[in-house]
Amino acid sequence: MNLLTNVLLQSKERDMKHIIRVWKVGIEGAQALKHEIKYQEAMLNFAIMHTLWPGENAIRHAKPLRSGGWLERYRQISDHENDASTDSDRHALNALEIS
Repeated sequence: MNLLTNVLLQSKERDMKHIIRVWKVGIEGAQALKHEIKYQEAMLNFAIMHTLWPGENAIRHAKPLRSGGWLERYRQISDHENDASTDSDRHALNALEIS
């Protein structure tokens, strides 16, 4: 949906209402799947929409909901996993150096 939204934003005949509908499907899908990349893509499309139609009530009302904290929790878990894998890598390298 994010790709379709982006293509529609680039078309000469931009239908704002249609683009907003397609964009909402994309952002809601990203939130439901807790998919960080898709969420960021949707947010970029929202920024483009906001630039194309500044001051439009329809855009203001489409303002994305926060990620509900899942994005922040996901990043914390990812950071923790990266730290853990770095520690295990470090332990493996130390074991190789000892032997």
